[in-house]
Amino acid sequence: MDKDNKPLSELEQIAASSNETSVEMPKKVDDTANAPSQSSSPAPVQNQPTNAPAPAQSAPKSAPAPSTPNVAPTQSTQSQPTTSTPSVKPVQSVATTIGTIKPDKQKSPLSMVFLFGLLVIFVLFMPQILTFVNEQFNLKLETHTGAEFNDNTSTKTPTQEEDKSVNDNKMYDLLSTTSIDIDKISFGGFNKGLVAPYQLSFYVKNNGSVPYKFEKKVYFDYYDDSNTLVGSSYLESIKEISGGVQTTFLVDINDNIYLKATKLKIVERTEDDYPTINLKANSLTCTRSNRVYDYTFDNNQKLLTIKDSYTYTKTEDDLKYNTDLVSYKASMSNLDAIDGVTAVLTETDTGFITTVLIDYSVADYQKISSNNNYYIKDTLAKTIKYEISAKGYICE
Repeated sequence: MDKDNKPLSELEQIAASSNETSVEMPKKVDDTANAPSQSSSPAPVQNQPTNAPAPAQSAPKSAPAPSTPNVAPTQSTQSQPTTSTPSVKPVQSVATTIGTIKPDKQKSPLSMVFLFGLLVIFVLFMPQILTFVNEQFNLKLETHTGAEFNDNTSTKTPTQEEDKSVNDNKMYDLLSTTSIDIDKISFGGFNKGLVAPYQLSFYVKNNGSVPYKFEKKVYFDYYDDSNTLVGSSYLESIKEISGGVQTTFLVDINDNIYLKATKLKIVERTEDDYPTINLKANSLTCTRSNRVYDYTFDNNQKLLTIKDSYTYTKTEDDLKYNTDLVSYKASMSNLDAIDGVTAVLTETDTGFITTVLIDYSVADYQKISSNNNYYIKDTLAKTIKYEISAKGYICE
């Protein structure tokens, strides 16, 4: 056998078959039946290597396969094209990153619960916290239950809040240069009178533009150099201060206050703050200089009667004495005309004495209220003693 007709090797046959298949176009169905069979290939199937692709078996000549009309029989599946159903190659899954979710760096639920607990504790103990801060840093921080709108054009009278610094227990020097600011009110210019019966003069100024009303009764508590209480003054006439106005006041002080007081506190009180007292024979006698008040009470220490005795001693100024005598006579006459009231003026060699008796079983308080020491019916004995003592009287 010459070189040109030498049988092809197995590898050459596979390569040739692949080349033929790659360029062969699909044929019609009728051409496929008449096409020469490729099963007579000189390469037997059983002699193919085990690692080579298995060749496709040829259909029997007597039974052509009409179900594959466009497919030519080939030696192997590697060269067999598919026309009706394209083969799907397995796709290797490739993970693609489209974004990264960062771990939550916010506070955990446990930390939020902890912070909420701190907030609750702060709210509950806010008054104590503010008190501590005020004491340590000398501040005047306050708590509010809501927002306030301060309208200076309002006709409403501002009232003092319960917890004002008027009751802060702070002492001030009893000097003419001292100025004490409480809310919008200033107290200052303290001066002791030099002539008995002694008095203390001072000013009160409203730094606001609207009237300021004191809801409680205002007191000066006096202390000596060792911070011992030596007496009090009841600022009876201070109830309301007009806006932008400064007014000078005088209060009576007793000898003990005059001689010993070097400091003072400004305190607001109600009758509930007054201490209870014990009475002798249901009566109370209060004396200051030339005036004596005798009060009698029922078994419940409620006021029943008042006796007011005043001794006027004339001086060398006869004109002044005569003027005062006429004025007191007119006052006694007016009081004596009231039911339940007996008023008498008696002249003496040194002046005159006035005596007023008030019986509340008959008398109408509204007609005799010009004198602040004429207390209304049923006033408690503790109230009279505490307040009139703070006016410089000694009560027994």
